[in-house]
Amino acid sequence: MPSDSPPIVYILHGDDDQAIAAFLSQMTAKLGDPANAEMNTTRLEAQGLTHAALRSACLTAPFLARRRLVILDGFASSLASRKRKSSTAESGEGQGSSSAASASREQTKEFLEFLSEIPPSTAFVLVEKKTLPSSHPLLKWAAGHPSLSYVRTFAPPKGSALPSWILRRAQAEGGEFTPAAAQLLASVVGDDPRLLAQEIVKLSTYTGFRRAVTPEDVTALTPESAVTSIFDMVDAIGGRNGERALRLLHKTIDQGNAGWVFGMVVRQFRHLLLAREALDSGTLTRNLAAALELHPYVAQKIAVQARNFDLPTLENVYRRLRDIDEEVKCGRVKLDTALESLVAELTE
Repeated sequence: MPSDSPPIVYILHGDDDQAIAAFLSQMTAKLGDPANAEMNTTRLEAQGLTHAALRSACLTAPFLARRRLVILDGFASSLASRKRKSSTAESGEGQGSSSAASASREQTKEFLEFLSEIPPSTAFVLVEKKTLPSSHPLLKWAAGHPSLSYVRTFAPPKGSALPSWILRRAQAEGGEFTPAAAQLLASVVGDDPRLLAQEIVKLSTYTGFRRAVTPEDVTALTPESAVTSIFDMVDAIGGRNGERALRLLHKTIDQGNAGWVFGMVVRQFRHLLLAREALDSGTLTRNLAAALELHPYVAQKIAVQARNFDLPTLENVYRRLRDIDEEVKCGRVKLDTALESLVAELTE
């Protein structure tokens, strides 16, 4: 393939799903008008995907366009799951266990070999909403095929970088923040790019995109008491106090909106999951703030809450939150109803 040809395999990984979505939107825009882009875009989920279906999607010729776009979500997670199962199989006894491990390795090998077969008329995008280690098979494959691949890590803004990110994001949305307002929003909301992006749009809409958002606007529309209510609600969930948890959920929704509350819940449980993993691996509580890049006060509260949950429970909650996000976007359920059901499940 000529050196000036575009990549064929794109590997997008990291926690900043807003930035990943923006990158995908740019790729889609290059396909032409929306109707044409839709005809030439296929989005797949790794879970349950067969190799035959993947080949069919990637080898199909574009329709009235130079390229078509095939997006595969969660392959790295699926690969990690198969690797864990194969490791368990290898440690087991009997021919069946050995066969399962061998099959997993063969599936990974088959997938990586297929990447080199994808034609230049297809842009194959692998999306993983977490940062992959450099030892991951996908990144190793990319390192060995630089002319075919494009790899980008989308790390969310953290710490002192947050206010600058807010200022740039607001400008991209057609709005404006004063530096003081950006600093205040960062301190109230934290380092969740999805939630920050939602607040930026809300505040810019409040000002009519005609003036800069001020600290007074942030105080009025993004009350810190709502953030405190989320902490209290998670405390109630950890204590299996369903009545209090639901009361705090309704109170927080009344203070803001269901979308904002959902983003805060996702952020909180992501921190709990990372904290639980760190604590289980031997990280001391006093070192948790540095490990998670959180304010020491916040890290201390997260550590206390994390001890109310085991790791499998937190992993399951995080999967449920992802499922809720998909169901809401597809119109299958209302967000406030889904949140109520989740709280009820967790406090049974």
